[in-house]
Amino acid sequence: MPRLWAVTIYVYSISDAVEFYGDVLGLHLVERNDTDGLAVFDLGGIPLLLRMPEVGEEWRHPEGGPSLFIEVEDLEKVASRIPLSKGRLVFGPETTAANQVNMGVEDPFGNQLVLTSSLKN
Repeated sequence: MPRLWAVTIYVYSISDAVEFYGDVLGLHLVERNDTDGLAVFDLGGIPLLLRMPEVGEEWRHPEGGPSLFIEVEDLEKVASRIPLSKGRLVFGPETTAANQVNMGVEDPFGNQLVLTSSLKN
């Protein structure tokens, strides 16, 4: 059975990436290698690789491409830190029929993510 093995997101700065994904979103940093332009976070057992592109690699942000949903515990707290980290709010927060609250954000490099959290009863 196929399963998600890892996710790679391209970034312009490892320092800004570590700040956004670690400090703002609260993901656990597993590895950081500034020389190779790589940071790895644990995304619930799935490696999230943030890496700087190599010479000649194209940057692609295809419209309608896949969305990476990251569940966070306190969406309001995370949302308040987004503008401080060079990220920006794209949409939301919106409540779904499944009692999830989704908020679209853009990291400092233009990658779009959806942050999600369960409604508290």
